[in-house]
Amino acid sequence: RFKWQTSVKVSCILVILFVVLWIDAGDGASSKKPILNVHVIPHSHVDPGWKVTFADYAQRVRIILESSLTQLYCNESYTFVWSEISFFSQWYHSHKSNSPNLPVSCSKDKNINFEQLVQLVIDRKQLEWVGGGWVQHDEALTSLYSQISQMTLGHVYLKQHNFLRYDQQGKLTNLNGWWAIDSFGHSSTSRTLSQLIDFEWIVLNRVSYWDKNTEKGNEFLWGNLTTHILYDHYNGLKGRFGNDWGKPGTNSLVEANVYQFAHFFNQRIRERLNTFTSKTDVFYLWGDDFRFEDAEYQFPSMDLLMKYINNNQEIFNLQLFYSTPNRYFNAISKQNL
Repeated sequence: RFKWQTSVKVSCILVILFVVLWIDAGDGASSKKPILNVHVIPHSHVDPGWKVTFADYAQRVRIILESSLTQLYCNESYTFVWSEISFFSQWYHSHKSNSPNLPVSCSKDKNINFEQLVQLVIDRKQLEWVGGGWVQHDEALTSLYSQISQMTLGHVYLKQHNFLRYDQQGKLTNLNGWWAIDSFGHSSTSRTLSQLIDFEWIVLNRVSYWDKNTEKGNEFLWGNLTTHILYDHYNGLKGRFGNDWGKPGTNSLVEANVYQFAHFFNQRIRERLNTFTSKTDVFYLWGDDFRFEDAEYQFPSMDLLMKYINNNQEIFNLQLFYSTPNRYFNAISKQNL
């Protein structure tokens, strides 16, 4: 009798297991999670005043702009965003007639100067303005007049120099949102001004970590503006697998260790999913303070990581591509979240 009872129990377990497997198999592709589209957005945050003078920082900004813009010119898949027009204007007027130092591998026309190059990468929708103010002002202590004045100064400069683009309905297509990733203190004035400027979105960063990263709390409508709070900060990978590749304390990204970087990157993406509304598109800001001075090294390293992840979707289920804030917000606006 004992053997008979044991046999029946085993048979029942096998039947249950078969039913479970059959149900899973019946689900097929419909049960597979959708591939996550990771919008990789390269940027460099440049403070007009921090530890040294504006003039001292301008020397570094020159390297950042020339290095990054050259990479955009040679590689049409690359993107870059820029906020502080005070730095851009100073560089542009001093160096627009200069020719870029094109790498040997660049197949583009070498008879070009930076004035022509900037217009070209804007036309190709690779360079996008964010905020577009003369500086990125703080919001807690600055007066309304100061905020309006500095935003106006930056926007008028961009318009006067033909750096803005419009669609057939006359709507701006490359300056569409408020960029406050290093503003200390956020106020409702920003929302009001953004609506008056006809912006569509806001990106914030410096809010209390107690308020950050709650479930679906990092993305919401503020008035009629889609508002995105950065998950942790405005830098990319940190620590040993950081994006200061080749510098002391950080491993260089090479073929031999790309799988380690890929798994670390995947972890960083997964940990933020529940804090945003979309389950198919992820906003990932790549850069930091005064980054991309070595864009000729940064972009190819990013290519290596992105190619490895994209070629191993059975492991990561991610699709990485260079993007801009506009492309991201346009993608999630179509999802009726």
